[in-house]
Amino acid sequence: MHLPAPILEAARKALAAHLGSPDLELQATPVRGGDICHALRVTAAGRTYFLKWRDDAPPGFFAAEAEGLRLLGRVHGERSTGAGVPAVVAAGPSFLLLEWIEPATGDPEELARQLGRALACQHEVTGPAFGMDRETFLGPLRFPPGLDDDWSRHFREQRLAVLVERAGRQGRLDALRARRLHRLLDHLEQWLGHRPRPSLLHGDLWGGNWMAGWSTSAD
Repeated sequence: MHLPAPILEAARKALAAHLGSPDLELQATPVRGGDICHALRVTAAGRTYFLKWRDDAPPGFFAAEAEGLRLLGRVHGERSTGAGVPAVVAAGPSFLLLEWIEPATGDPEELARQLGRALACQHEVTGPAFGMDRETFLGPLRFPPGLDDDWSRHFREQRLAVLVERAGRQGRLDALRARRLHRLLDHLEQWLGHRPRPSLLHGDLWGGNWMAGWSTSAD
Protein backbone atom coordinates (compact mmCIF):
# COMPACT_ATOMS: atom_id res chain seq x y z
CA MET A 1 0.00 0.00 0.00
CA HIS A 2 1.47 3.34 -1.06
CA LEU A 3 0.22 6.54 0.53
CA PRO A 4 0.12 9.20 -2.19
CA ALA A 5 2.48 12.09 -1.42
CA PRO A 6 -0.24 14.79 -1.71
CA ILE A 7 -2.40 13.04 0.90
CA LEU A 8 0.58 12.54 3.22
CA GLU A 9 1.51 16.22 2.92
CA ALA A 10 -2.08 17.38 3.49
CA ALA A 11 -2.32 15.20 6.61
CA ARG A 12 1.06 16.46 7.83
CA LYS A 13 -0.01 20.10 7.44
CA ALA A 14 -3.31 19.43 9.22
CA LEU A 15 -1.56 17.72 12.13
CA ALA A 16 1.12 20.43 12.26
CA ALA A 17 -1.61 23.07 12.57
CA HIS A 18 -3.35 20.99 15.25
CA LEU A 19 -0.16 20.66 17.30
CA GLY A 20 1.25 24.10 16.50
CA SER A 21 4.46 22.61 15.09
CA PRO A 22 5.13 23.67 11.47
CA ASP A 23 8.19 21.43 10.98
CA LEU A 24 6.39 18.29 12.04
CA GLU A 25 7.58 14.93 10.71
CA LEU A 26 5.30 11.90 10.44
CA GLN A 27 5.96 8.21 10.70
CA ALA A 28 3.22 6.03 9.21
CA THR A 29 2.61 2.30 9.59
CA PRO A 30 -0.23 0.39 7.86
CA VAL A 31 -2.86 -1.15 10.13
CA ARG A 32 -5.60 -3.66 9.42
CA GLY A 33 -9.21 -2.77 8.94
CA GLY A 34 -11.57 -1.16 6.48
CA ASP A 35 -13.05 -2.36 3.22
CA ILE A 36 -13.09 0.79 1.10
CA CYS A 37 -10.36 2.91 2.72
CA HIS A 38 -6.74 2.40 3.73
CA ALA A 39 -5.66 2.84 7.33
CA LEU A 40 -2.42 3.99 8.93
CA ARG A 41 -1.04 4.46 12.41
CA VAL A 42 0.67 7.84 12.39
CA THR A 43 3.18 9.01 14.97
CA ALA A 44 4.19 12.65 15.31
CA ALA A 45 5.69 14.68 18.16
CA GLY A 46 5.50 11.65 20.45
CA ARG A 47 1.76 11.17 19.86
CA THR A 48 -0.14 8.58 17.87
CA TYR A 49 -3.06 9.14 15.51
CA PHE A 50 -5.25 7.15 13.15
CA LEU A 51 -5.27 8.14 9.48
CA LYS A 52 -7.70 6.69 6.96
CA TRP A 53 -7.50 7.67 3.33
CA ARG A 54 -8.90 7.00 -0.10
CA ASP A 55 -7.40 8.73 -3.11
CA ASP A 56 -10.63 8.56 -5.15
CA ALA A 57 -13.01 9.53 -2.35
CA PRO A 58 -16.24 11.17 -3.57
CA PRO A 59 -16.54 14.89 -2.76
CA GLY A 60 -17.70 15.37 0.81
CA PHE A 61 -17.03 11.74 1.76
CA PHE A 62 -14.72 12.33 4.73
CA ALA A 63 -16.41 15.59 5.74
CA ALA A 64 -19.67 13.68 6.22
CA GLU A 65 -17.96 11.03 8.35
CA ALA A 66 -16.23 13.68 10.43
CA GLU A 67 -19.53 15.44 11.08
CA GLY A 68 -21.15 12.18 12.13
CA LEU A 69 -18.31 11.39 14.54
CA ARG A 70 -18.52 14.86 16.06
CA LEU A 71 -22.26 14.48 16.57
CA LEU A 72 -21.91 11.07 18.22
CA GLY A 73 -19.01 12.26 20.35
CA ARG A 74 -20.94 15.29 21.56
CA VAL A 75 -23.96 13.20 22.54
CA HIS A 76 -21.98 10.54 24.40
CA GLY A 77 -19.90 13.21 26.13
CA GLU A 78 -22.88 15.28 27.26
CA ARG A 79 -24.75 12.22 28.49
CA SER A 80 -21.71 10.55 30.10
CA THR A 81 -22.65 7.19 28.59
CA GLY A 82 -19.22 5.66 29.13
CA ALA A 83 -18.74 5.13 25.40
CA GLY A 84 -16.04 7.16 23.69
CA VAL A 85 -16.02 8.30 20.07
CA PRO A 86 -12.66 9.03 18.38
CA ALA A 87 -12.05 12.77 18.26
CA VAL A 88 -11.67 14.28 14.79
CA VAL A 89 -8.32 16.01 14.33
CA ALA A 90 -8.78 16.97 10.68
CA ALA A 91 -10.73 15.97 7.57
CA GLY A 92 -9.66 16.60 4.00
CA PRO A 93 -11.01 15.62 0.58
CA SER A 94 -9.04 12.35 0.66
CA PHE A 95 -8.32 11.64 4.33
CA LEU A 96 -9.64 11.63 7.88
CA LEU A 97 -7.30 12.07 10.84
CA LEU A 98 -8.51 10.86 14.23
CA GLU A 99 -7.18 10.32 17.71
CA TRP A 100 -5.65 6.89 18.21
CA ILE A 101 -7.53 4.44 20.42
CA GLU A 102 -5.26 1.90 22.04
CA PRO A 103 -6.95 -1.52 22.39
CA ALA A 104 -7.68 -2.73 25.91
CA THR A 105 -8.96 -5.98 27.34
CA GLY A 106 -12.01 -6.70 29.42
CA ASP A 107 -14.79 -9.15 30.04
CA PRO A 108 -16.61 -9.49 26.67
CA GLU A 109 -20.06 -9.85 28.23
CA GLU A 110 -19.62 -6.83 30.48
CA LEU A 111 -18.25 -4.77 27.58
CA ALA A 112 -21.28 -5.73 25.49
CA ARG A 113 -23.60 -4.70 28.32
CA GLN A 114 -21.82 -1.34 28.65
CA LEU A 115 -22.10 -0.75 24.91
CA GLY A 116 -25.79 -1.67 24.98
CA ARG A 117 -26.48 0.81 27.78
CA ALA A 118 -24.58 3.53 25.93
CA LEU A 119 -26.50 2.87 22.71
CA ALA A 120 -29.80 2.97 24.60
CA CYS A 121 -28.87 6.45 25.83
CA GLN A 122 -27.89 7.48 22.33
CA HIS A 123 -31.16 6.25 20.85
CA GLU A 124 -33.05 8.40 23.34
CA VAL A 125 -31.75 11.44 21.44
CA THR A 126 -34.65 12.19 19.12
CA GLY A 127 -35.34 14.79 16.46
CA PRO A 128 -38.23 16.20 14.45
CA ALA A 129 -37.52 14.22 11.27
CA PHE A 130 -35.70 11.26 9.78
CA GLY A 131 -32.58 11.76 7.68
CA MET A 132 -29.91 14.43 7.57
CA ASP A 133 -29.77 17.93 6.17
CA ARG A 134 -26.48 17.12 4.44
CA GLU A 135 -25.26 14.41 2.08
CA THR A 136 -24.57 11.01 3.60
CA PHE A 137 -22.81 7.92 2.27
CA LEU A 138 -23.21 4.16 2.20
CA GLY A 139 -19.65 3.18 1.49
CA PRO A 140 -18.82 5.32 -1.57
CA LEU A 141 -22.51 5.63 -2.55
CA ARG A 142 -23.91 9.11 -2.03
CA PHE A 143 -27.38 9.85 -0.65
CA PRO A 144 -28.82 13.33 -1.13
CA PRO A 145 -29.78 15.44 1.90
CA GLY A 146 -33.37 15.05 2.92
CA LEU A 147 -35.60 15.24 5.99
CA ASP A 148 -39.02 13.63 6.39
CA ASP A 149 -41.26 13.12 9.41
CA ASP A 150 -42.63 9.85 7.98
CA TRP A 151 -40.32 6.85 8.41
CA SER A 152 -41.68 4.62 5.63
CA ARG A 153 -41.69 7.43 3.09
CA HIS A 154 -38.18 8.49 4.03
CA PHE A 155 -36.86 4.92 3.79
CA ARG A 156 -38.53 4.47 0.41
CA GLU A 157 -37.65 7.75 -1.26
CA GLN A 158 -34.36 8.73 0.38
CA ARG A 159 -32.78 5.28 0.68
CA LEU A 160 -34.25 2.38 -1.32
CA ALA A 161 -35.39 4.36 -4.36
CA VAL A 162 -31.97 5.98 -4.65
CA LEU A 163 -30.31 2.57 -4.74
CA VAL A 164 -32.83 1.13 -7.21
CA GLU A 165 -32.38 4.09 -9.56
CA ARG A 166 -28.59 3.85 -9.40
CA ALA A 167 -28.58 0.08 -9.97
CA GLY A 168 -30.87 0.50 -13.00
CA ARG A 169 -28.73 3.27 -14.44
CA GLN A 170 -25.63 1.08 -14.12
CA GLY A 171 -27.31 -1.87 -15.84
CA ARG A 172 -27.34 -4.06 -12.74
CA LEU A 173 -31.09 -4.85 -12.77
CA ASP A 174 -32.80 -7.20 -15.18
CA ALA A 175 -36.44 -6.54 -16.07
CA LEU A 176 -37.91 -9.03 -13.58
CA ARG A 177 -35.89 -7.78 -10.65
CA ALA A 178 -36.66 -4.17 -11.53
CA ARG A 179 -40.41 -4.90 -11.53
CA ARG A 180 -40.18 -6.64 -8.17
CA LEU A 181 -38.23 -3.80 -6.61
CA HIS A 182 -40.65 -1.18 -7.89
CA ARG A 183 -43.54 -3.25 -6.54
CA LEU A 184 -41.75 -3.30 -3.18
CA LEU A 185 -41.38 0.48 -3.27
CA ASP A 186 -45.02 0.97 -4.23
CA HIS A 187 -46.28 -1.10 -1.27
CA LEU A 188 -43.60 -0.33 1.31
CA GLU A 189 -45.75 1.94 3.47
CA GLN A 190 -48.41 -0.79 3.69
CA TRP A 191 -45.88 -3.43 4.75
CA LEU A 192 -43.94 -1.29 7.21
CA GLY A 193 -46.51 -0.63 9.86
CA HIS A 194 -44.00 0.44 12.49
CA ARG A 195 -43.89 4.17 13.21
CA PRO A 196 -40.67 4.78 15.14
CA ARG A 197 -39.46 8.08 16.54
CA PRO A 198 -36.57 9.75 14.70
CA SER A 199 -33.59 8.87 16.88
CA LEU A 200 -29.82 9.16 16.62
CA LEU A 201 -28.26 6.01 15.18
CA HIS A 202 -24.78 4.83 14.31
CA GLY A 203 -25.20 4.06 10.63
CA ASP A 204 -22.51 1.37 10.42
CA LEU A 205 -22.33 -0.33 13.80
CA TRP A 206 -21.00 -3.87 13.53
CA GLY A 207 -18.38 -5.88 15.41
CA GLY A 208 -15.49 -4.30 13.53
CA ASN A 209 -16.56 -0.76 14.39
CA TRP A 210 -16.37 -0.85 18.17
CA MET A 211 -13.71 -1.89 20.61
CA ALA A 212 -12.56 -1.53 24.21
CA GLY A 213 -9.74 0.94 24.44
CA TRP A 214 -8.30 4.19 25.72
CA SER A 215 -7.29 7.40 24.00
CA THR A 216 -3.61 8.16 23.50
CA SER A 217 -3.66 11.35 21.44
CA ALA A 218 -6.63 13.60 22.17
CA ASP A 219 -6.09 16.91 23.93
